[in-house]
Amino acid sequence: MRATASDSTPAPIRDFTGFEIERREATAGTWAPVLHQGYDPRTDPATAGVCDPLPADGHTYEYRARSYDAAGNYSPYSAVQAVTVPVAQRS
Repeated sequence: MRATASDSTPAPIRDFTGFEIERREATAGTWAPVLHQGYDPRTDPATAGVCDPLPADGHTYEYRARSYDAAGNYSPYSAVQAVTVPVAQRS
């Protein structure tokens, strides 16, 4: 999963200082953070990779992201993206 923050967000959020990514089991689970990362636009790229070590074989998970500013204001959530974890082949 790769989240990308850019300056195309609404005007009140353009000066964002971080972003977070949340995950839940598809359609029924409770959203839980998997990444909460600060961002300094003077020194950092506006991307972050997430390695999610908890998914179970055959399960589908949904992810969403949003950015925030120094005052604690959050942007709207991104579109939800679903990922199905393949079932490992056992011999």
